[in-house]
Amino acid sequence: MKSKDSKQEYLTQCDAIVNSVEQLINKQSSILDNKTSTVESLKITHQALVNKQRDYFKAVKDFQEECTKNELLTTRLAQITAGI
Repeated sequence: MKSKDSKQEYLTQCDAIVNSVEQLINKQSSILDNKTSTVESLKITHQALVNKQRDYFKAVKDFQEECTKNELLTTRLAQITAGI
């Protein structure tokens, strides 16, 4: 640091370090943006699949209820037919 040339070299090295850090920050920001958009896309896909699963479980429940009704009606019909 005693000479002007060494001070200039030090400042040049500091500038190079700062530029490298800025480039790294920009690159990492870009990667973060890509990951964030991927996560958002996956969240939307996940929510759509959860909704589909809910619809499926509701359809299965409705089907089971209708099967129970059918069994009850079949039993009643058998009783009526046997009573004739």
